[in-house]
Amino acid sequence: MKVLVEGAELARAAQHVSRVLDKLDPDHTHITLTAEHDTVTLTANSRSQWARTRLDADVLEPGTVIVSGFWFTALAGQNGPGETVIETRTDARGEWLHTVNGRTRARMRLMPGAAENEWPDMQGMELALPDGTLPRLINAVTHCASRNQSRPLLTGVHIHGDGDHVVFEATDRYRAARAQVDAPGFTGSVVVPAEWLKRVGRDATSLHIGSHLVMASNSVDEDMTVVLDGQYPDIARIIPNTEDEYPLVVHAGRDELLAAVKYLRALDMDNRDTLPVDMTVTNGEVVCTQAASADSVGQVTLDGTSVDGAMDGMLRLNAQFLADITASWPHGTVDLRVRDALKPVLFTQGDNDNDEDDGARLQWRQVLVPIRQ
Repeated sequence: MKVLVEGAELARAAQHVSRVLDKLDPDHTHITLTAEHDTVTLTANSRSQWARTRLDADVLEPGTVIVSGFWFTALAGQNGPGETVIETRTDARGEWLHTVNGRTRARMRLMPGAAENEWPDMQGMELALPDGTLPRLINAVTHCASRNQSRPLLTGVHIHGDGDHVVFEATDRYRAARAQVDAPGFTGSVVVPAEWLKRVGRDATSLHIGSHLVMASNSVDEDMTVVLDGQYPDIARIIPNTEDEYPLVVHAGRDELLAAVKYLRALDMDNRDTLPVDMTVTNGEVVCTQAASADSVGQVTLDGTSVDGAMDGMLRLNAQFLADITASWPHGTVDLRVRDALKPVLFTQGDNDNDEDDGARLQWRQVLVPIRQ
């Protein structure tokens, strides 16, 4: 095999596929390079995930080789931009992959005993989502997925459709998010690992769903994962579909609320995972206070906030969870609908917010369970 490729594109391609490699599993630490028809294809996989990407090349000698994935990715990242020559050579000690980029050159032994990375034959359908909607759906819910592997199903995002709508939802039992968009055709239900979806969703333009596999892709990259098994919790029981009457509704600016939470978190010298922020309503003003220790006390009065109704006492929320919600929120304003200090707070978009210009209007709701006082 001998090819000429652009160094920066090679680095990007190697970095993309190496994300599925498993350092703890020697059977899944290699990358397969295939050169043919003016294209080099890189493929890698673990036991449950696959990645494949293509880059343009001048293929002087077609062929397929298997190399150490971590070594190749590190080398490609150091080569930098400019023309890179990749070719195989054989000497008395075996077969080698040689690379030349400007004044740098390296070689590495091939892995002839390793099994070639094979791409699964997936049968599924593509979600018919409006342009630009997929990243917004992913960003809307992935922060609510659990990171606790003892509950593997909750580490995923539940994707389901009824033929007219597609819904993405996630929960870790303390918070939940649900985003729905009008999209015809898909009827079914799968649970996809949230970390995988977050990683590939930055660049993916389409999502194909099968019975056991899900694939995200764009014009050059393809990523596939095995779905999670099990019955996902009924999020509809947690997040109301209708805005019932609430004793208190706070209409807050997204940026103002996020800035307040960041300010209060910055005062926490212990960097606690569960930092409480107390929210009170006094004379129509919303005040957020962080007083988790005697050494550091902060308070912010939210600007541009209006209030409907009232609530006795204060509402105590997890600062990190509140920051996650506001950071993922796509609208200029957010409504906090509060029943009391113990029941979940419902977050909805403001009445004047409309994101149809971004591709399609999402029905976007989140709930957050307050911290018990």
